[in-house]
Amino acid sequence: MTDEARIETHPFVLRLKKFSPNINLATVSTLFDAVGDDLHVRPRRNIFVQGYEAHDFYLVERGFAIAYQLLHDGRRQIFAIVVPGDIIGPSAAGLQVARSSVSSLSEMRVQRLRIDVFLEIASRSPPLSFAMMCYLAQLVGLFFDRLMEVGRLSPLERLAHFLLRFHARLQAAGCAGDTSFDLPVSQEVIGDLLSLSAPHVNRMLRRLRSDRLISMQRRRIDLLDIEGLRRLSEFAPPPLVPIPNDERPDSNPRITGLRQANTNLLTTSLI
Repeated sequence: MTDEARIETHPFVLRLKKFSPNINLATVSTLFDAVGDDLHVRPRRNIFVQGYEAHDFYLVERGFAIAYQLLHDGRRQIFAIVVPGDIIGPSAAGLQVARSSVSSLSEMRVQRLRIDVFLEIASRSPPLSFAMMCYLAQLVGLFFDRLMEVGRLSPLERLAHFLLRFHARLQAAGCAGDTSFDLPVSQEVIGDLLSLSAPHVNRMLRRLRSDRLISMQRRRIDLLDIEGLRRLSEFAPPPLVPIPNDERPDSNPRITGLRQANTNLLTTSLI
């Protein structure tokens, strides 16, 4: 993958730059030069299957997927909706075993890299390593949010929280406006994510619309009252604290010392 304009506007790169402005084109080009395959994935295709070995991961350039587990009786629990800019990989990369299945919801374009190749590149690039640590910390925060949604929030609060979080993730990847975004998932998928039935999701969406917190046109969502949604759901996006532009990670022992720790962290918690 050598198209410089495409690399610079790749959703994954846009997200990393929010954490580490020191990442330049040469750094990310090294990463994309290591891409094994540039793939198109059709809808409803398995990318990973729970319990199977996995030696690669994928950078999502376009499209959406779900990460989930199936119980023996066929019941499904969705853990995450994969969006552009995400990394799809084994949830315990050091074990190289997929802890959950990942299936595409739409047409997708992804780039495949071997896990060991990526870790080698990250270990030689402090800005990339630091940005990946921040990315994974944000991913951990996503799962904390999921626990709070299901464990403590009411159905209406859960849905409001989900919409704000989904908008924030798309916006970080350059895929949403300031107050609007496309919601390319069914009410059934939202229900499986939030532990609600599809009819319940439908009722809660109508409630948010009647309260003039959102408007919907097909799959287009407009957030009419973001502050009202935040008060309802207690959504508070964590502030980004990027490396200052004038602080070179390779000359700062505090940041350079993170290199090996970050490499170890990369092996623990991909979607």
